[in-house]
Amino acid sequence: MEIETYESTEVATLTDEEREEFARIACELGLSRQQNLVTGRGVNPFPVMTRAQRNVYRELLPETSSVEQFEAETIPLRVLRLIKLVREEGWFETLLIWFSPHVKDPLLVGHAKSDWNSPPHLLARWGDVLLDMPTLTTMAIEHMRKRERARLEAELASIDYTAVSHMMGH
Repeated sequence: MEIETYESTEVATLTDEEREEFARIACELGLSRQQNLVTGRGVNPFPVMTRAQRNVYRELLPETSSVEQFEAETIPLRVLRLIKLVREEGWFETLLIWFSPHVKDPLLVGHAKSDWNSPPHLLARWGDVLLDMPTLTTMAIEHMRKRERARLEAELASIDYTAVSHMMGH
């Protein structure tokens, strides 16, 4: 089993003194959005997903479950420890698992707020073999092509049926 976690080691390894300094300097500079990243006892070390990452993962992992309701497979112990840590630190209000029955690499996603427009943060993923982002992107493109091709073929079949029915006077 392979597991990846995405915390920034630079931020994750800040001492308490450095965290206080981070918060103080951000405040002095008027960097309110940086100040918002300092919650609980520390600085949230997890990156916001890029638009490209979101698009790829949503294409490949269309199902979503709260961590409390997730039952598609066992969550690895290392990921459970990470969930415990982020809850203790108060970094995220919502923790979700994006998954698919066809792609065996679930993704742990955190949202700092529970509202719909809170950007997703990349926390962890696990699976037998974790593919790199270029490979996942290629897979997502092919998956989207097949899905859209099937949708368009169904629309064309419906148009053909409608045209024939109309011309036959039905």
